[in-house]
Amino acid sequence: MNISKYQKGFLNIIAALIVGAVAVIAGAFIDHKIQPASISAPAQKVGAVNYVTGGGTYRLASSISSSQTTIKLSSFKEPVSGTPYTMSYLNSALEYMTLDPQTNNSEFISFTGITQNADGTATLTGVTRGLGRSYPYTSSATFMLTHSGQSVAILSNSPQIYNDIYSYINTSLSAGAVYASPNIVGLVQVATSGLAAVNAQPTTVGATTTYYALTSNIASSTRKANTAQVIVSSSTDGYIDPSFINTATLFTSPTLTGTTNITGTTSLASTTFVNGFPLEQIIAQTVATSASPVKLSFATSSKLRIIMTYTVSQGAGDTALCFNTDIASSTNNYGIFSFGNAGGTLSASSSAANNINLKGTPFAAPATNYYVFNINNATTSAPKLVSYQGESIAGTGVSAITGAATWYGTTTNQITSITLTSASGNLSTTSITVYGTPNY
Repeated sequence: MNISKYQKGFLNIIAALIVGAVAVIAGAFIDHKIQPASISAPAQKVGAVNYVTGGGTYRLASSISSSQTTIKLSSFKEPVSGTPYTMSYLNSALEYMTLDPQTNNSEFISFTGITQNADGTATLTGVTRGLGRSYPYTSSATFMLTHSGQSVAILSNSPQIYNDIYSYINTSLSAGAVYASPNIVGLVQVATSGLAAVNAQPTTVGATTTYYALTSNIASSTRKANTAQVIVSSSTDGYIDPSFINTATLFTSPTLTGTTNITGTTSLASTTFVNGFPLEQIIAQTVATSASPVKLSFATSSKLRIIMTYTVSQGAGDTALCFNTDIASSTNNYGIFSFGNAGGTLSASSSAANNINLKGTPFAAPATNYYVFNINNATTSAPKLVSYQGESIAGTGVSAITGAATWYGTTTNQITSITLTSASGNLSTTSITVYGTPNY
């Protein structure tokens, strides 16, 4: 077939355009190879492709065997800037190099680490020797060669680089996009509420790691019964709906049996305020009939409010209130001042006593007694201050009492229990509620 010189010229132009297009496409992937790296830290790595580097010509500091996996270079720095290379500076986990390029002894290698030595040399670590010259480009003993000292070493566009680029593009095209990672925008998998609830970690299959995304289908501003909802959203008013809180498990109340001790755990049933302090209900108990004495124990609290009601029979005499391990016949741990109105007669008294005396009813009929105690139950080693007021009611008769007391017993301890002892031997319809604040 005869081709004129004009036809040859046209075909040469077409060939040149094709070669140029291929060069442009390849350049788009390896621009970091043909352009020297900047002195500043390189941009963050994108995807699974390791950045390639436009380095200089380097030399082996000494000869190496065909199986050696650490290689020392006389120097390993960036041209122009003189910056010592590190894997962090190259922003890469893997780099490719050619030993003895353009000779019959050339060898493709890769490495994963660089150690810059004090004497100016650099050691390559994690070296894979004898990389293949054709597909599948893997290491082969055939291509593992010995090299003498001062042999040339260059950062090169080995076949493995193009295979990495091809694999990256092929994987991305197959999936539709790259997979996401903490530094990459990409594909994620929508998490089920079950996966989100157990803090499911990313899953890795082969070289692909899949992250999970939380979406609106597992979010709600109100509780949906028997449905796992991981994302709790506020309502339009900015508040979280109270239906998310299981109030049935917030409150516990011990059962009072027998006539002696009541113990229980903190219960947040209601809130009141004493001198500006919010007090949460610690324990509340009611018993129809209880043999005296009655003891109620509760958690430590820096401020206490105790509200009690009890009924005593006619002519029952006084009822004694003691704290912790004190009993009515123990040492005089109480300093008392009280002011009362019993049956219309005013009286005042002060004394050192072994209890706080809640005055008995002067009436001929059974009387119900109501008392409120406010206690500064500080954690410091100091007497505990008590103020109280109450009244005894029998029919239309009322006896009132107001008082203050100081408890000196074991001042390093806080009050954590109270004991009521009646002279009559019985306390009926006894109700005691204790409020408190956390220790400050």
